[in-house]
Amino acid sequence: MIEKMLFPKQTINSSIMNLVKSGHIELQIVPGTRNRKTILLTDTGRKLAEDTVKRMFEAELRAVENMGKQKMERFSKLYSEFFAALQSEFEKEGFIDA
Repeated sequence: MIEKMLFPKQTINSSIMNLVKSGHIELQIVPGTRNRKTILLTDTGRKLAEDTVKRMFEAELRAVENMGKQKMERFSKLYSEFFAALQSEFEKEGFIDA
């Protein structure tokens, strides 16, 4: 997870421990390993995630409506071009597989 997120190990560990303390996730040791753990959402964490995703989706829909069709078409075209360029640069840096 640390390699994929590109955040310092201490930041990831601190965030995980805060989520454990708040009851949103739990950690289970991976069998046959010394220090690897699986992160699982608790019922509380699942509810928070579902509610958050729903609110974010609704906000995104409102933003699209506010932008209007013409601006959204331009945005989509530019974003597609940007994403392709960014993906190419990430491949060159070895962040993702080509």
